Amino acid sequence: GSQELLWYGVAGRSTSTSAVVELGGLPDDTELDAYCTAHDYASSSSDSEVDNYVGDAAVASTKRDIHTVYDLTPPSLMGTEPPNHGNAACLPDGVALGCMTT
Repeated sequence: GSQELLWYGVAGRSTSTSAVVELGGLPDDTELDAYCTAHDYASSSSDSEVDNYVGDAAVASTKRDIHTVYDLTPPSLMGTEPPNHGNAACLPDGVALGCMTT
């Protein structure tokens, strides 16, 4: 099945007609279709009640196939509590297995 993922990227304003948009927090190792759209803020002026959006055909023409990479960075252990070969104080926990540390 397919999954729809709506995400907002931010591009700074410039005098050129191109922009770089970065999307973060996307799922690892996933195929995505990306589209670009835009609108103005015409409704912020007194003579218009709605904003102007790019048409469907123009949005469809911006489609890009994207493949996110799999995270190959192994996790690292930052520390343990109690320290290696240390002792932990346990509360009486009845018949449950394990230790409820204080």
